[in-house]
Amino acid sequence: MSAELGRLEPTTLVYAKEVPGKGRGVFAKRLIKAGELIERCPVVVCPGAEWERLEQTALRDYYLNFGDDVCIVFGFGSLYNHNPDSNARTVRLPEKRLIEFYATRDIQPDEEILFTYQCGAWWEKTQ
Repeated sequence: MSAELGRLEPTTLVYAKEVPGKGRGVFAKRLIKAGELIERCPVVVCPGAEWERLEQTALRDYYLNFGDDVCIVFGFGSLYNHNPDSNARTVRLPEKRLIEFYATRDIQPDEEILFTYQCGAWWEKTQ
């Protein structure tokens, strides 16, 4: 079950800060170009049946769907906020236990990075 993760290093493209009414959010340190990888985050995968138990914990606001399962995302991955008019998208890599965040348009310095939490369409499966 252990997939080779290779070398992971923290991104230098973003920072986190408090956002009124939302908790924390993730922001661009510099211009991030459309299509650019923002962050590659390791995940811990929990069987889908365990989501109800997560709902009873402080992690209830921080897990994401991961196919038929759910996952806790490390790095800043659990801090990105939702917006249907997002400027980022996710790519899930279950075999490597990773989620990648990519810019869908140019993101200006100090602009909040947002993605759509909706299940299904916002997950892009790699080949």
